[in-house]
Parts: sequence; structure tokens; C-alpha cells
Amino acid sequence: MRIYLLLLCLPAFAQTTTITGTITNPAGDPLAGACSVQAVGPFTAASGWRVIGAPTVVRFVAGAFTTALAPTDSAAPAGQYYKVTCSVPQQTVNGRSVGPFSWGPRYWLVPTNANSLDIGTVEMTSPPPSPSWVINWSQLAQNGAQVGQAPVWNGYSWQPANPPSAAWGSVAGRLADQADLQNALAAKEPAAPPGTASQFWRGDKTWSTVGFADLGGAASAAQLPGAGGDLSGPLTNATVARLQGNAVSNTVPTDGQMMRWSASAGQWQPVRVRYTATFANAATITVLGGVHQLGTADLTITCYDASTPPNVVEPSSWISDPVTFDVTIYFAVACSGRCVLR
Repeated sequence: MRIYLLLLCLPAFAQTTTITGTITNPAGDPLAGACSVQAVGPFTAASGWRVIGAPTVVRFVAGAFTTALAPTDSAAPAGQYYKVTCSVPQQTVNGRSVGPFSWGPRYWLVPTNANSLDIGTVEMTSPPPSPSWVINWSQLAQNGAQVGQAPVWNGYSWQPANPPSAAWGSVAGRLADQADLQNALAAKEPAAPPGTASQFWRGDKTWSTVGFADLGGAASAAQLPGAGGDLSGPLTNATVARLQGNAVSNTVPTDGQMMRWSASAGQWQPVRVRYTATFANAATITVLGGVHQLGTADLTITCYDASTPPNVVEPSSWISDPVTFDVTIYFAVACSGRCVLR
């Protein structure tokens, strides 16, 4: 069911803020789709008109998104925000098949502003705590603030000002200009006298010659200590025997395998995490557990046809033997393509 927000018929004098953005996929292709924008609850805008908490659908084409919303910073009651969910249907962009996919919800705090604002300046990934509200610092107006100033309460309102001076014992002044603190620290530790490239600074605050003569060139294996911690063997040929104290298997991995923890073996082991089974003109496909080697019956299966680009096809059913891990996939009619087991 689709309900349109009261914002679609705002009075001519209503104060709104325009939100714009460009919607693309990770490859930079502009997309077409729609976003559902919904006030989390009814509220009254600053100019007195009422916003109801029903969703409105904002469509975008060629990546261009724009909508006008009632500001939430002046809403009554306070603590209002918008919940936004977007979706992109399957489409072809620049010769590539894209979608379908969706994202959200995202949460927008919309300030009062006569200029258009980018989505990134109003968007939050989690809702503000209710009934309290949070400051979106990217929206905070300068209001005459200068570099180094902060919001300071003057007894009536928050205004930009220099942080107040403070005193710690005999040290006073602002952090930005604390010459007395710098002088006090400088008096505690004298400057180190110059040394040479072959010396090091000792704990007794004196320079001394390096103890190992060969450190200026190449050290032999006999002069180096053995490896410790998660390493095994001499430092000149050390191997990783553990990860944070947990053993690593000596099994040589094969192409495409990843490292997974085996609680029964008590070590990290190379395992296969995905297997692709291809088929042609078949209604039933069987993949033996000894072939896919995923070592579990708890699998997900995604199948594609043989077209270019491939389309996702849904099998009518599939079963996985809990003992042998053999997988059998059934289609309503014979077809060709591939199934990915994970």
C-alpha cells in the first residue's frame, strides 16, 4: 500500500529544505529507482503547517535525486527525523545489467537552509536517540566563529568564543597559548647533547657505542636470537606457526581455498568455501560431497542460466545429505547453466 506524504501539497509559503544527490553503483553508473521518505511521527513545522507520518515515494532517473522536505531542526515536538529506504530495479546501464537491490533505512536530520543540501550532509546510519536529539556537526552554522573557538554558554545562549582560561597548580592560561606550561616542561628535562650515527641513547641519559659491531653491516644467523611468539625457526628463515597463539595447519592450500578455524583439530586449516557446478540440458544435478569439499550440509545455492549476462534461475527444490554432504538440485524443466554452492 502506498500513502503519499502531506508534503506533496504544501502551501506556497511553506519553508522547505531541498535535498539533492547523485545515485550510482560502485562503478559510477547513474541509476534509476525510488526512495520512500517518511517522517517518524507527525510534527508541526516552524511555519505552522502539519507534517503527517506517512511515506512518500521520490523517484530518481539517471542518478538525479531531489526532494523538498520540512526542516526537522525547528519541528515541534523536538527530536524529529526522516526514515529513508531506497530500491533499484533490474536495469541495463552502460551495457551492464544492474540490480535489483535496495538499501536502508537511513535517517535524515534536515536543517533549515535556503540552499540545496547534499544527501551526505543530512544522512545518519542509525536513528537519533528518542526523545532526545543529536547535533549533526556538518550542519552547524559558523555564526561568526573563528579558528580555535568553541560553543561557550554566556548565561543566555551558546555563542562561539575562546575556551575559558584555567589554572592547574602554578600553570595557568589557555591550551592554545600556554608558555608557562611549556617552560615548566622544558625545565624538567635538559636537551640531549648531539651523538654520532654509531651511538644509542642509554637509560642513564648518556650516549654509548653500539654493542654489536656487525649491526653497522650484516649480522650472521648465529648472532641473531631465535624466533618467538607466533613465529618458528631462525629469524633468517622464520615461518608463521600460529596466529595469536592458535596453530596453523602445515597442509599446502590449493587454488581458491581460504583459511578457516577447525575447533576439532584446534588449528587454522585451508578449506574450500565455494564450488561452482556447471550443467547442460539437465533437470537434475548431483554434486557429491567429495567433489565440492565444502564439508557441511548447511549450504546456500544460487543458480544462473547460460545467457549473457546470466539470469538467476530458481530450482524447484534441492536436498543436501547430512552425512555424505551430497547435494541434488532439481529444476522443473531441463536447462543449462551453473549453480554456486556456498
